[in-house]
Amino acid sequence: MIKLEQNYRSTVRILTAANNMIANNPKLFEKKLWSEHGMGDTITVTGCNDEEHEAESVVFRLSAHKFERRTQFRDYAILYRGNFQARIFEQVLRRERIPYVLSGGQSFFDRAEIKDLCVYLRLIANPDDDPAFIRAITTPRRGVGNTTLEALGAFAGAAKVSLFEAVFMGGIKARLSGRQVEPLRTFCEWIRRLSDRAARDPASTVLDDMMEAIHYEAYLYDAFDERQAQAKWQNVLEFLEWLKRKGTSRSRRSGPKSSRRATTPPTDSATTARTCSA
Repeated sequence: MIKLEQNYRSTVRILTAANNMIANNPKLFEKKLWSEHGMGDTITVTGCNDEEHEAESVVFRLSAHKFERRTQFRDYAILYRGNFQARIFEQVLRRERIPYVLSGGQSFFDRAEIKDLCVYLRLIANPDDDPAFIRAITTPRRGVGNTTLEALGAFAGAAKVSLFEAVFMGGIKARLSGRQVEPLRTFCEWIRRLSDRAARDPASTVLDDMMEAIHYEAYLYDAFDERQAQAKWQNVLEFLEWLKRKGTSRSRRSGPKSSRRATTPPTDSATTARTCSA
């Protein structure tokens, strides 16, 4: 049997720690990993209360080191053991407005079910967001077909206004029947009410009412098999819980006289987050 024991990536200290840990495996194929990369830095073990505390500890240390050393975000990488750990790191990085690139897996925020909900939030914040309008009004479907959207798009283009604004213009009834206009205006009026409430009501209340109105859970179970639907719905619940925590913490920090700050992260460079092994 030929053992592939040389490691071309890690330092001796990392491999020694890995050897000591896997030595406790009862089904061990005995081998000793070695490297020509020298001893490397000392390993530091930090105790954390939970996964969120762990992610915050890593991100805060990264931010402090960047500030002290005057480096760029692209000089850093966060290595984690499995893709299941990516979500919490992404959430903390976004909360701290740190740009990042996820390597070796799909971003939690790139999942279709998360994007579906994000378009509603984008539309609430900016009704003139045409791509968000089209995805939101068709996911789940609410009686608005492609023919209606094409006619609305042509009318909006000629008037040089957004799709949302075009819905309320008088001339739209010359292009669409009353039966076609009604679901469009019902949807847009609902978005307006949510937008008004978002400025004054707790985020948790607005989100709960939004989810109840769109029947997204039922949509998932109609569109996918039970196992897929369960996984997607669990992602949705985790995303909503994160949004509610963000809304609560922001309102506590800002107080009633707060003003909105930009949510676009700095773009000088990006931290890399990826799975790793020894």
